[in-house]
Amino acid sequence: HLTTPNLRLSKFAVLNAASSSESTQGIGGNIFVDVDTLELVEGSQILTTAFGNAAAGDITIKADKEIILSGNDPNFARRVRRALELFEQGIIRFPSDVVGTDDASTGLLARSRGAGDAGDLTIFTPNLTVQDGAEVTVSATEGGSAGNLMVEAESIFLDNGSLRAEIKAGKQGNIILNTEDIILRRGSGIITNATDTATGGNITINTDILAALEDSDITARAVDGRGGNIKITTQGIFLSPDSKINASSQRNIDGTVTITTPEVDPTSGILELPSIPIDAESLVAQNHCAMEEGKIAGGSSFIVTGKGGLAPSSDDPLTNASRVVEWASRPSPQGSTAAQEQQTSPVLLRERVQTDKQEQKRYPVIEQAQGWIVAPNGTIMLTASVPTFTPQTPGLIHPHCRSSSLK
Repeated sequence: HLTTPNLRLSKFAVLNAASSSESTQGIGGNIFVDVDTLELVEGSQILTTAFGNAAAGDITIKADKEIILSGNDPNFARRVRRALELFEQGIIRFPSDVVGTDDASTGLLARSRGAGDAGDLTIFTPNLTVQDGAEVTVSATEGGSAGNLMVEAESIFLDNGSLRAEIKAGKQGNIILNTEDIILRRGSGIITNATDTATGGNITINTDILAALEDSDITARAVDGRGGNIKITTQGIFLSPDSKINASSQRNIDGTVTITTPEVDPTSGILELPSIPIDAESLVAQNHCAMEEGKIAGGSSFIVTGKGGLAPSSDDPLTNASRVVEWASRPSPQGSTAAQEQQTSPVLLRERVQTDKQEQKRYPVIEQAQGWIVAPNGTIMLTASVPTFTPQTPGLIHPHCRSSSLK
């Protein structure tokens, strides 16, 4: 059990829990890594290995921020040659004591090299990046069964990297990925590979978005055994023309590929219309100028603001004419001085005086104003008729409003 904020392995460094026993009761040690960030580069590996009949231990990686696996060991071939020389001279018992790794790739590996079963490999992290030849693999290359590879992540990014489960004769290894998005680029792969008579492993992917680009593949392959199955549940899947998803067997029954997308309700978001449609003609036919119980029908009102009157017709051109009302002077009271006159307002205020005849007059119909006039006493009056001198401003006339003169 290793707990540290950040763990970085480089230059073919190895963290290995191996088991070697002729007894089938034995089991290798487990590896549990709890970090914020894990970075493996230059051929470094974290692995469990089973030799003989014993089973290998499991690997569990928990990284709260990210896991980055990148590159390979450029000196791997030279180290292999040196290890074989020492082995032949009897200086070392196992070449792996010097080489440390099976191949040059950087990676996380749970593997079996004998009749024992390989362990499981489980990863928990927000972001998993596997790039530049690195790999995450569960495998059994002799008679044992491969373990399962499971990843729980928000994002999985493969750039010339791979997630693999390989088996030769035992039970297949499966790959289970639960993530929000998976992107494969530049020859990356999610692969289960079964040789000889082994059945191909299954691949299960649950993701919002899956993109396989630039000759990247998702495959479940077998040779003499049945091909594995691929099941993908996603909201969107994007494949470049040179990328593929395939479940096949060379000499047996092919596996199946199932891609499931959530069903979309075509009626969602549609508003329900009223069962009784509105009769537009009945609304247009209403006389909004008619009087009902001493009031305008429907409580209608008509207001025009600004200077000038209404245009005689909506077809008439618009103008911006206005009239200027001159200032008037109020006569000074007797005995007032010039200074007092300068302090008084020059505006002449006059009250409207209604005659008995005007007070007695009643209008049975209220009509829209069409213009205005200035009375001799300076009062501005709205008129239902169109005076020849009325300036034209925008206006609309209801078809049921009659035009008559106010007297």
